[in-house]
Amino acid sequence: MNIARTVVSLTKGTSYTNNSKPENIMTTIEIELYEFHELEESAQERALNNLRDTLEYPWAEENASSLDAFCKALGVRAWNWRVSLCAPCYITLDSMQMKPEPYVKTGEETVTGLRLRTWIINNFEHVLWEHKMFGEYGEKQRRSHIIEIEASCPWTGYCMDYALLHPIREFIKDPIASTTWEDLILDCLNSWVSSYRSDLEYMNTDEYLLNHIEANNYTFTKNGEEY
Repeated sequence: MNIARTVVSLTKGTSYTNNSKPENIMTTIEIELYEFHELEESAQERALNNLRDTLEYPWAEENASSLDAFCKALGVRAWNWRVSLCAPCYITLDSMQMKPEPYVKTGEETVTGLRLRTWIINNFEHVLWEHKMFGEYGEKQRRSHIIEIEASCPWTGYCMDYALLHPIREFIKDPIASTTWEDLILDCLNSWVSSYRSDLEYMNTDEYLLNHIEANNYTFTKNGEEY
């Protein structure tokens, strides 16, 4: 077994001399440190549980930025949301703050299905697709004026952009006759919540924690405490 040792100087106590001035006595101790794979099974389990309890989710700001950008781009307002592993998850759409669109509603008739698909393409083409890039020439990019490709993460470049737009993309491919614009927006918000929660769940798995330990070169005491 390969055991790494570190020497740590600690203040062990206080000594008094005949000049009445206290002085610190420094004691050198050796602490045996182990890599995760060197720990016994019980210590490994303790190390994983400790990390699981203390590790903070690192992408909360990015998730919120994607949600804000989505709402701004599509003219909606989401508020009062919660994503958690230990409590119910929810998100609320403020339907009163949705921008009224004459192409969506005509009198009392709510546009759905193919007509809604057409309206989405006409109004949000720039969100769903981007012109294909042929190449970069210095600081300039050459893009096609005809060929368009799916813009997977158009706002922040983070994967939650994709999660938010996924229901709309699926609707474009196969428009359901009864689906309304509000239905679609709710699907998008729920997709964001679901993806967010799935990310939290994965971060609590042994697979993620083991990768995190390896990437950060963590070492542990014999009983599994991170050092």
